[in-house]
Amino acid sequence: AHDEKKYRQDDYFWFMYNQKLLENKILEEGGYTTLFLTLTLPSSFHKFSKKTKRYNKNYNENDTIENGYKKLNTTFRDIYKDFKVNRKFVKVYYSKIFEPHSNFTPHLHCILYVKSEFKDNLIQHIKKQILKNELGKSFEIEEIKDLSRSSSYLLKYVRKNTKVEDEETFRIFNGWKKAHKIRVFTCSILNGLERFLYKKIKNNTNITKNLKENPIIKILNECNINIVTTCKTTKQVKTKTNIVENPKFTINVKKER
Repeated sequence: AHDEKKYRQDDYFWFMYNQKLLENKILEEGGYTTLFLTLTLPSSFHKFSKKTKRYNKNYNENDTIENGYKKLNTTFRDIYKDFKVNRKFVKVYYSKIFEPHSNFTPHLHCILYVKSEFKDNLIQHIKKQILKNELGKSFEIEEIKDLSRSSSYLLKYVRKNTKVEDEETFRIFNGWKKAHKIRVFTCSILNGLERFLYKKIKNNTNITKNLKENPIIKILNECNINIVTTCKTTKQVKTKTNIVENPKFTINVKKER
């Protein structure tokens, strides 16, 4: 039988595992700046004023939860995918989560890692994309000085909405996520476990049958994983690997995108 609480806990584990890998990479390489960014939808998405609780005259009934989610995603994609300095793309690593306001309008929290020399360029780029996508002044940018605490910044937001012991909160959050097709957790994947592979392992009863420990942890700790992705149009091949000490097995995955 499908256990929704366990499914969400595993989803949380997948996200935090990859976020920690990302944080470790940033710390090991050095020379990075970490920015904590919050994007909130403008007034037209909020039916009632947060302060006065009265009807908001700027509210637009066409500004739905789904449209708001799309606007935030588009803005964020423009931020991390289209960042250029002197006409050259600059890599930005990220982890992001969505959560609802009390009126269920979504907002986004994320961590951005960029080489320190490009910090000011990225901040200006963020502001430019927010303006282009008409988010108004609904954003906050904070620099995290202690890079080793970057995961904890996101963790407090993730925990708030994934506490399965608080059944009412969990039920409401899970219903919001499903009803509006919101992908709560997303992050840059390095050598971690991609979500599609994670789901295959989790749902493979041949692997998980009679296994007392978490199957994902078991496989990550004991298996080398090779993922070969072929682009259908360009035929370009990309390879990612997850290497462990003293592997018991090697998992080879081929997929098309």
